[in-house]
Amino acid sequence: MKRIFAFLLIFALLLPLAACGEDEKARPSSQASPSSSLEARSPSSEPQPGPGPEETSSQPDASQPDGEDAPLTGDALVREIIKTYGAEETTGQDGVTKLVPTAVSLFYRQSSWDYGEELSATDYFSWFLSTTFDEDPAYKEEHYAHPLGDGYGWFFPQDLFEERVQKYFQVSTEHLRGDSYCYDPELQGYWLGGGGGRGETPEITYTHSMEYSTLVIDLTLQYEYSDPAPGRLMVQLTGDGGWQYLGWQYRPDPLTPRGSSWADLDLPQEQKALVEQAEKIVRMFRVNTSAIMEGAEYTYTDNTKEIDGMTYVRYQGDRYQGWDDFYADMTSVVTPELFQQLNRYKTFAQADGELYFLDGARGTNLYYLWDRFEAAPNQDPVFIHRYSYYADEAAMDPENATPTYFKETAITLVNTPDGWRVSKLTLPN
Repeated sequence: MKRIFAFLLIFALLLPLAACGEDEKARPSSQASPSSSLEARSPSSEPQPGPGPEETSSQPDASQPDGEDAPLTGDALVREIIKTYGAEETTGQDGVTKLVPTAVSLFYRQSSWDYGEELSATDYFSWFLSTTFDEDPAYKEEHYAHPLGDGYGWFFPQDLFEERVQKYFQVSTEHLRGDSYCYDPELQGYWLGGGGGRGETPEITYTHSMEYSTLVIDLTLQYEYSDPAPGRLMVQLTGDGGWQYLGWQYRPDPLTPRGSSWADLDLPQEQKALVEQAEKIVRMFRVNTSAIMEGAEYTYTDNTKEIDGMTYVRYQGDRYQGWDDFYADMTSVVTPELFQQLNRYKTFAQADGELYFLDGARGTNLYYLWDRFEAAPNQDPVFIHRYSYYADEAAMDPENATPTYFKETAITLVNTPDGWRVSKLTLPN
């Protein structure tokens, strides 16, 4: 599904090769030195000398030594983390240097995420593109030229793309290559076309603090003609001086929920029922695998089996006679492709035609409140926008709680020769 960056992409994709870069054939300048660090302390630790972490200046650290080998600490490190996520420094006619989002930037994404695979390869394409703006034009000509020739925009070979993305985000190669809109298996790389332009460029201001082992950066995109857009970036600092992004919360104030309840959504009842069945299937895979035994008694005694080094439990219910029945039932609701994606870790397996499952469960997000939906019915495919709303604290009365941020995900239905099937569905995390 096309994300909110599509309107920005053509501007960046058509940038001339000579328009960007420093005179060095290097990776993006927005990377931390191997010796970079930011001191982490828990709330119970003794305070350290110097400015407190709760609020810091957004201006460059004048005391930071020059040279790429100098260690990055404190605000200088935080500033580099912000730049790598999708920002750059610019100096106005008044001589003041400020941070602004790059032409294509994840900071423009008006939806939250807190799990690397909640971002699509299309999102990561936009992020990767933002890291190339300071690269040497000759390096870009050599490494990013499109195999199909001029006029197709940038092409990022899979090895380069995946290595850089996975350095900063916890996302699997399989997830990245599963985005057929962005990944080209024949060319073995990632590319996009698109159209649009660049709108108003806001200034980024920020403060930062440590919450146990997580660096929390509260930012505001300060527009001249539009309302400010606050957000929160969560970062895990690594022992080698690097970092990984853990999540982004888009936090407009006030946050006005959009969409309607599921009951009020304008969608044919047949399709609603199919989505509800698919939700149960995805929940069985992602939350509680023993839901497959709902209504049946089962025991581990003499009913476990080692498969590929893992201990599985044999299915003991009456609904399925074996693996074939199970697979047929699953693919009467979801597409075979979605089933394979859900079962990529072999949560369910077969042996001698019998059905086995890995018994496990996980908790759910205590800050999750409720969902709202928007859909365009009577189309093929049918796209349903799901807006999941969250609070900063666990709510005893979710329906009446005030949300502070939300995530947007997609539910997609496709019309196959065998009828409607759900091809995409993500649970609120």
